[in-house]
Amino acid sequence: MKKLFLSLLLLVATLQVSAQQPVKFDHEVTVNGAEGKIAFHATIEEGYYMYSTDIPKGGPMPITIRVKESEGVEMVGKLTPVDKPKTKYESAFNMKVSYFENSANFEQGFKVLADDFVIKGYLRYQACGAAGCVPDRYEFTITKAGVTVVPSASAN
Repeated sequence: MKKLFLSLLLLVATLQVSAQQPVKFDHEVTVNGAEGKIAFHATIEEGYYMYSTDIPKGGPMPITIRVKESEGVEMVGKLTPVDKPKTKYESAFNMKVSYFENSANFEQGFKVLADDFVIKGYLRYQACGAAGCVPDRYEFTITKAGVTVVPSASAN
C-alpha cells in the first residue's frame, strides 16, 4: 500500500510538471540570395532556465534541432546560440553546464537550392526550475511564402 501511495504521488508530481510549458518559442526566417537563416527566440518563464547547445554527453538535455523534411534547401552548420549562455556546476551531472534564463536566441543557417522550398522540423529542449525539469519541443514549418527576403545591396 505504501508503494502504491508513493507511486501515485510521484505520478501526480510528474503530471503537474509536464503540464507546464515554461518556454515559449517563435521564429523568423530571412533569405539573402541563396543564404537563409532561421532565428529562434525563446521566452523563458521566471524561475526556470533552459540548457544551451553545448552540453557534454552524460549531462542534461541540450537544445537541438531536428529537420524532419526539407525540400529545395540544404541545412548549413548547426544550431548556434546568439546570446552568451551562463555557466554553472551541476552536482547531479558532475559537470559545468551552460544555460539561459529569461530569454535565448538561436540561429540555424541553410542554403536555398530551389525557388520553392519547405523545412519542417522541431527544436527539442529541456527547461528546469524548482518544480522539476520539463522536456518539450517546438515544431515549425517554413515555406518560401513565410520568408522575409532581404534585398541585395546591388539592387539599386
